[in-house]
Amino acid sequence: MNILEKLSSLAVIAMAIAVVFTLWRSDFRTGAPRASAAQSESALKGRTLDAHSIPQSGQKVTVVVGLSSKCTFCSRNLELYQQLVALRSRDLRVVLAMPQQKAEAESYAAEHQLSADAIVSSPLDKFFITATPTILVLDQRSVVTSAWIGVLSETRRKDLLSHLMQQCRSCVPVGG
Repeated sequence: MNILEKLSSLAVIAMAIAVVFTLWRSDFRTGAPRASAAQSESALKGRTLDAHSIPQSGQKVTVVVGLSSKCTFCSRNLELYQQLVALRSRDLRVVLAMPQQKAEAESYAAEHQLSADAIVSSPLDKFFITATPTILVLDQRSVVTSAWIGVLSETRRKDLLSHLMQQCRSCVPVGG
């Protein structure tokens, strides 16, 4: 192998390492949604959940928080989940959807002070959730009005809370 072939091989290896590092840093390290996740958010709008997927109630708005006790990115949204739970009112309820067994899901919720209206232990694809964390906002007919996938930046958190305030007149804003 001559020197030109060696340099060419090293350049290919260096480029592959740079690509892997860039992907790792942008998606996995920050938890930012990939372009496909952002597209999935808009694709979820208008979909209707099966009436048996979540316990029915008379609330105007239901927030489904799809998370897993094994998801490292979910833990980065815990403060937001606590804010959502604090917004519960006569018009808004919060449902945690988790793939873990009921006892493990309830233990996780208690440990992180997530006193939701319901905890559903079920495969997440039943809610059209393909990645955790995912937050779905549903109307009275269980139609998805908005979806939020991934670790949310401060701006996206505020957007979500603002969206909920518009949907739910009896909700009380919580710190921020």
